[in-house]
Amino acid sequence: MAFSRFLLVAMVSLFCASQLIAQQVTQGSNASELDPMPERIETAEITPTRTESPRSTLQSLYNLRDDLETSLGTYWKQQNTTNAVQVALVIGQIRALIDLSQLPLASRRETGSQTALYLLDILGRVKAIDAAALPGPDDLDDQSTTGLRLPGTPLRIVEIVEGDRTGEYLFSADTVHSAPRFFAGLKTLPLRSSLPITSWNDTSRQLSGPWIPIAAVAKLPSFMKRSIVDFR
Repeated sequence: MAFSRFLLVAMVSLFCASQLIAQQVTQGSNASELDPMPERIETAEITPTRTESPRSTLQSLYNLRDDLETSLGTYWKQQNTTNAVQVALVIGQIRALIDLSQLPLASRRETGSQTALYLLDILGRVKAIDAAALPGPDDLDDQSTTGLRLPGTPLRIVEIVEGDRTGEYLFSADTVHSAPRFFAGLKTLPLRSSLPITSWNDTSRQLSGPWIPIAAVAKLPSFMKRSIVDFR
């Protein structure tokens, strides 16, 4: 009886916290894949991303990974709305590096966030890929580069040829399928990260809103866990 009461209270608290964070994260948002910065969170920081070449896109992902490690470390030290929103914003920026145009609008945020974390899990395990070795903006003037596969992975960065993001280089639409399949064969390998984590996807399931201690969430059944990166 006591455990059932705990589960009920935890579930209600988790739902309320997620809804409150969701309102702040998505305030003024539209169907765009890149989330806008909530006006009320003045301290939220946005790292400029560049996608004009395969090199720029991969380097942007590396920069955002570093930002996410910093933001997540800050959130763990102080669980509040501002820090939770910062984590969600960085995830949104990584999500925007993936071509999600083939997905239904209703599933782009959740699937995109999961795929973004799979990218971090993969690139943090395979042999380090030097972004400088990929074609940059100047190289594209001398050769026809519509896309390339990252060495040692099935991941492809391709040029978008239609829609609002024409001319940008993003992780291909197939990434939502190829990334989780490829990661399944890599998950036993150690993850390179400045944080004490073993998997970005596993860690995301332990993230809750700022009013619910992470230790409490870790004790909940998996079906009751909802990450702040999925708030909408």
